[in-house]
Amino acid sequence: MVTKSKPVEPKQAKPFLKGLGVQPALLVELVKRLPRFYCKSYHQPFLGNGALFFELAERKRFQLAYLSDLDEDLVNSYVAVQTWVEELIVSLKKHAGLNSREYYRQISSLDPAEMDVIERASRFIYLNQAGGKKAVVFDEENLRLCSAALKGVTIRRQSYYAVMRDVTKGDFIYFDPPYYPLSKRVAKDSEDFKHFGEQDHRRLKDVFEALDRKKCFLLLSNSCTPHTKKHYKDYVPEVVAIPSLVKSAEPVQEIIVRNY
Repeated sequence: MVTKSKPVEPKQAKPFLKGLGVQPALLVELVKRLPRFYCKSYHQPFLGNGALFFELAERKRFQLAYLSDLDEDLVNSYVAVQTWVEELIVSLKKHAGLNSREYYRQISSLDPAEMDVIERASRFIYLNQAGGKKAVVFDEENLRLCSAALKGVTIRRQSYYAVMRDVTKGDFIYFDPPYYPLSKRVAKDSEDFKHFGEQDHRRLKDVFEALDRKKCFLLLSNSCTPHTKKHYKDYVPEVVAIPSLVKSAEPVQEIIVRNY
């Protein structure tokens, strides 16, 4: 009897940063709501972990991609993965080999502005992955897959509203802003809300509406609050339940907004 082996599925690039941006459960909901057709250009102004970008790249759903964020370390890391992935892997292996709580504190105290692109990216990714843990394992194969997915992609450090300069009719844009706080108490203590506050959320809605008038295809996720639902009421926000990252906690309600 001949036993047939199952074909090995080709591996897909996954986010190389954790705890930033779209988490797996939300990604599933976003994928369900993608435009049904190919879009020439894809834009993601709040880059984060790039989860939706990597998913779309695997599905070959665009010809051109424009990724951006205001976080200098994050943007620098994407550029390093895109352009110098092998050198980056060597540097990350060094961090992994020396990792300890003391080493973590030592690296976190260094000034990234004094480093070159690779050293700075390596430091950022190491701190993101390690968190003072005893063992750190970097997925070399995934970093190479991410590098391949990022080839030819435009990566910029800029604010979300700069996307207005690049878009044309029919482009697809996904917005994943810092989420609106669930309560005034949370807002008071939220570092994200201090840097991306009430006026920023209003301006983002204005940008969303301006892009809608340009006949772009828009997708946005945010927290489910009376504020966010009111802001996007003309687009009929969809409420989805996302499993909490905290074990045994109730699912978290979020909204997904689209204009198509």
